[in-house]
Amino acid sequence: MAFVLLHTGCSRRQAFGTSKPLKPIFDVPELVHKNIDQLNALLSTSTQQDIPLPAIVLANGYTTRERSFRQDTLTLFVTYNEQTRKVFHVFLTTDHQRVADVTPLMQLGNLEGNYPRLLIEPKVIQDAGYAYRGIWVCTKKQDVQLKQY
Repeated sequence: MAFVLLHTGCSRRQAFGTSKPLKPIFDVPELVHKNIDQLNALLSTSTQQDIPLPAIVLANGYTTRERSFRQDTLTLFVTYNEQTRKVFHVFLTTDHQRVADVTPLMQLGNLEGNYPRLLIEPKVIQDAGYAYRGIWVCTKKQDVQLKQY
């Protein structure tokens, strides 16, 4: 009886280990080209949260800000310029911030195609074998150093 309840409870969501393509939750290639106000409007059904920056960063006059958008079990972290509202890069991850196979995460972010204008980098967890924290994405036209997540 307990097995039946557990099995039916898990069947509502598709597991990461399946080979069936997953329906995208975030259209990252489209979103990375928007400004933060456009993202707010496009992702209005997502749970949004501003990420507080350390006081030392704010005291030094940095205008970079971060906001997260959570939908289902995924979170999209967005780094943007507070003054120009322009998005610098995004980072897509899961609730656990750890996946063994990055392919389902790529599918959920609609990142499976060929995007010559984007830099797409799966972020490996140091000393964790073949585990990934998430996927970092920015446009190629920006001169951005890779952020450590």
